[in-house]
Amino acid sequence: QRVFIDANNQLYMNDFVRSLVLNHRRKDADRLLTSLYSKFYEQLNKSDTDKQVEVLIIFDDTKLKEFSKDSLQLRCARPNFKTSDDALVDLVASLKNQDSILIATRDRELGKRLTDLNANVCKSGHFFDFVVQFLNEGEKPKDMKSFLEDFLD
Repeated sequence: QRVFIDANNQLYMNDFVRSLVLNHRRKDADRLLTSLYSKFYEQLNKSDTDKQVEVLIIFDDTKLKEFSKDSLQLRCARPNFKTSDDALVDLVASLKNQDSILIATRDRELGKRLTDLNANVCKSGHFFDFVVQFLNEGEKPKDMKSFLEDFLD
């Protein structure tokens, strides 16, 4: 199973993350999301090492260094693709078992392109909320800003 995250969409799903972007702290916003989804990957895969879920975090462009660790990857679409949308469509088209792929995006056109390839699409906001609650033991944090600030450390 695979989860692909259209990370540019995630930059505007939460007031705190959006404020980082609007206050010219885009690298911090990218780092926060990468840290949040890396923790999600670790928690998701810690119990069953035989059935690892692959997690791909992809930005159009980022100042963070790309990495690949086990089944967790951070990628930048550029310079090979103009946008992460094109990179995601190309990647999904190249894989087998597209129906085992979940892509988190709020882009309707991208969602259509991906569902045409038999991939599953989840709205970015729903996915973000799910991950936050998953990492907070099934509860919505009382103070979302404080919860997210921990991922900047």
